[in-house]
Amino acid sequence: MKYPLDIAEATDSHHSDENKPSTKEESIMRGIKMILAMGILLAVAAPMVMAGSDSPKEVYAVYVIAQKAGDLEGMSVCVIEAKAKQLEAMPEDQKGQIAEMMKMMAPAEYAVVSEDIQGDNATLTVTGKTSDFSGGLRDQKGTITFLKEGGAWKLAAEKWK
Repeated sequence: MKYPLDIAEATDSHHSDENKPSTKEESIMRGIKMILAMGILLAVAAPMVMAGSDSPKEVYAVYVIAQKAGDLEGMSVCVIEAKAKQLEAMPEDQKGQIAEMMKMMAPAEYAVVSEDIQGDNATLTVTGKTSDFSGGLRDQKGTITFLKEGGAWKLAAEKWK
């Protein structure tokens, strides 16, 4: 049996050989399915993995991604237990409004200026652009504080000015 040596030959759907690996369309579909599966896996696993990270910077990055998406569940993985419980206890009919508000409050972009870790407390100093709530962005400085809970860094407070 001959096995093709190049992609064009491997995916050529005009060959009638019953033993060929697959058609071009099947190869493309397998690739798409693999990419989708990996994307879903990363979307589900990243917040859990990153929230248990040894770096407050990484936890904040995941939090901002969830915040920009209006993903309250993703955000709750990154915050201290008391804040997570507040999000969970919120009435279902208010969650959509809160998610939209959180999206508007998320920094459009940010850069970590410093990360100060002192035992189970950490502070990130960041600069970035946040909404001015009239369609524009304004430069601001932020202070994000973290506590270590259960061995994982969790966001405790976030202040921008």
